[in-house]
Amino acid sequence: GTSRQATAYRFTDTVPAGESAVTCYYRLRQVDAAGEASFSPVQAVTLAPATHSVRVTVAPNPTTSSGLRVQAQYGGSSSLPAALTVHGLLGQTLFTQAVTLQPGGNVFTPSLALAPGVYWLSLTSAGVANSASTRILIAE
Repeated sequence: GTSRQATAYRFTDTVPAGESAVTCYYRLRQVDAAGEASFSPVQAVTLAPATHSVRVTVAPNPTTSSGLRVQAQYGGSSSLPAALTVHGLLGQTLFTQAVTLQPGGNVFTPSLALAPGVYWLSLTSAGVANSASTRILIAE
């Protein structure tokens, strides 16, 4: 049977918009107590491009602790404060530095002393659509 009571639905699509606008189509499937299914009308939603995204790379990789060079590509239109963080493989924070992302390409050369090994470097900010991370290998 059908309920006469209004029901609110909420769904978060975990696939973010890419670098160009995209239209996604959604509909609800309802199954009643008798097992009969019906579909709602299709709703189109146009998502704007993710202009405030960030990508991060380390070059060269492997590198030395003193030769670490972080390259970040930022798609925003104005400068943005961010945090550059290095984590050990067990998740412990080993280094954090406040940085400012400028639109376009950014290069950071953090001053840190790491023993040879594998680490995770992340670049995060509340103003970007995603945080970026990459694995780094510190050689002897």
